[in-house]
Amino acid sequence: MKTRAAVAGFALVFAALASSPHAFAHTFSGDESAEFIVAVEKIDAHLSLVTQSLGVDDVQLAGTHADRATSGLDEHMIDEIAEKNERVGTDLPAALDDLNATLAGADQFVQGVGEKVSTARGLLGEAVSVRIDSEQLANSTVRALVIAGLADEVLAEYGAAFGEEAHDDESEDHESGDNAGEMVDLASLQVSQALAARMGELYAELEAPDGSQEAFDALGTGIDALQAAVDSEDSVADVTAITHGQVHENLGAAFGLPLDDEDGESIALEGESTTGMFRVEVGWTSGDIGSENHFMIEIMDAQGNHLDEATYDIVLLKDGEQLDGTHRANQTAADQHYTFDEQGSYTLRIENIDGSGKSEAVEIPMQVTPEFPLGAFGIAAVALGTALAAGRSRLSHMGKG
Repeated sequence: MKTRAAVAGFALVFAALASSPHAFAHTFSGDESAEFIVAVEKIDAHLSLVTQSLGVDDVQLAGTHADRATSGLDEHMIDEIAEKNERVGTDLPAALDDLNATLAGADQFVQGVGEKVSTARGLLGEAVSVRIDSEQLANSTVRALVIAGLADEVLAEYGAAFGEEAHDDESEDHESGDNAGEMVDLASLQVSQALAARMGELYAELEAPDGSQEAFDALGTGIDALQAAVDSEDSVADVTAITHGQVHENLGAAFGLPLDDEDGESIALEGESTTGMFRVEVGWTSGDIGSENHFMIEIMDAQGNHLDEATYDIVLLKDGEQLDGTHRANQTAADQHYTFDEQGSYTLRIENIDGSGKSEAVEIPMQVTPEFPLGAFGIAAVALGTALAAGRSRLSHMGKG
């Protein structure tokens, strides 16, 4: 039986690449605010589904959603809320416990559940407003990280709905028919559908960063495809491919989301120079504002042969203006270091490659923000207006941001 979940629509949280033929797993550097919001969105989706389940007289299913909403608020979240507002930190878990207790074991309609759901959702909204400041709520990178986190949750819940784990890469021999196997967990299916729909709502509130319209549009197409796939109960392998190949891939390209690397390697970016004469790879290891950032430069010819002796000039620009003391000419060293003293828009420009002139260049715009100490920069890598792809060979493990 096909089941379409209602959209959670928790508007209080945010007050007002083209499709890939393969699936690539991504792990975006975590931001605590985004992680908190993702957890709240999932709790709210379950609460919305409590009401929906009662609307079709499925009290047992309503109880399952109430139980999962309650378990979604962990002790760490409660402590974070209580630090900012002790009342909300006390009242929110109490409200969820009360709702859960009311529905636990019930086999028929229970009076007052709708009011209890409304109370819990109102307290969730308060929790967000006290835990996360308005600047973070408006930050486009935080919002993009929330969409990435919701995509992970959609995939995890969808796999649980059909008793399968998400597939991490395309090399395994997975069945990929039009439909998934037997559904074993309706609540998980419903919440995956609700969160996929919520991703579409959040995407509609975003604008494409400069130079990333193509990837941004592809992201929207990917989110639509993900929602359609979970609504149609397509195979878990297909949902996995859409999540990584269309949603995560294009989120990274459009918003320059910093990527975690489980082996401690740097983030890899690559692109062609102006005329395509050279290819340049930049491996970036970030540091917080005021500390050193490490850039590893590798230059290749058009055929991909490494040119270890190639010279190049490198310079750092802020808001389009060259920063004093950052221009380094006739470089051969692979490693470069720069320190960012303040947040803002920067560009790392590599030019005059192997004596070819300043016009033979690769530019990598970077948005420096203080909110992400483990991945301090949202990088939208651009070569001649074309978004670059993060190095796929180093993104072989799936994880949660």
